[in-house]
Amino acid sequence: MSYSKIDSVDAFHKVAVIGASAVGKSQLLNRIQRNDFRDEYFSTNGSQFCVHDESVGEKVVRLQLWDISSSDRGFPHDAFYRSVTGIMVVLDLSNKDSLKIAHEIITQVKQSKIFFVGPSPAIVLVGNKHDLQYVREVSDDEFNALAQEHDIRSFIVSAKDNKNIDFLLNQFARALTNFDEPNPELSNEQKALIDYIEQQMDRIPKRENKFKNFSALLEEVRTKPNEMLSHHKHALSIASQHRDRGVLGFFKGVWLRNTQSENEYYETFGYKPQR
Repeated sequence: MSYSKIDSVDAFHKVAVIGASAVGKSQLLNRIQRNDFRDEYFSTNGSQFCVHDESVGEKVVRLQLWDISSSDRGFPHDAFYRSVTGIMVVLDLSNKDSLKIAHEIITQVKQSKIFFVGPSPAIVLVGNKHDLQYVREVSDDEFNALAQEHDIRSFIVSAKDNKNIDFLLNQFARALTNFDEPNPELSNEQKALIDYIEQQMDRIPKRENKFKNFSALLEEVRTKPNEMLSHHKHALSIASQHRDRGVLGFFKGVWLRNTQSENEYYETFGYKPQR
């Protein structure tokens, strides 16, 4: 395994390494980047990253691994996640509390899929500090149960002993290559819809139903770009439910730019303009 960067790569992935405080995230990245281990504990201020290249068959996958400060309970601002395609959730096998926090983080990641570009990211569970067997608090059964509950892969490692680090990186890079399939080409209309929905969501508190409705609509536009009729019906439902003429007007405008027929718009949606 090489720790130096390769000039030519076939795929690039931004990976967030998150978990409770003192689970060994920085030590894990130090092992990956420098093949070194520092026994002293130091808290990450903000975020830092390293770059690792992994060979997967004939491809070279570049991982940009971000060590995220624990002060935010594993989550930085939403904008950070818009380009994330992979997440390593790290726990400390000698600290039972970190198991609970890992569960909370994974749950939050899965509920926050709206912040990601494209498909939801690949998630793996990493149990660090396997070398501390004499003070271990998280059993194999508990560790595996958490992974099974969330249907994700899991790896037990030791940044100190360099146990399973190579295997973790190789398997994670292989999993991430599943996201390299080209997405359906988005039309200008779909791109406009995505931009508009994201702008609206930035103005709405996340706890409101309207935010959740826009979230579902955005997921639909991204994953089913060719179903414009369904998108517009969904938008009209939001406009009616929340009495939002702005939504109605925007989606009508997009439709008319595409069809150039106002009568067709009214006939399609069973809507007639108010006189």
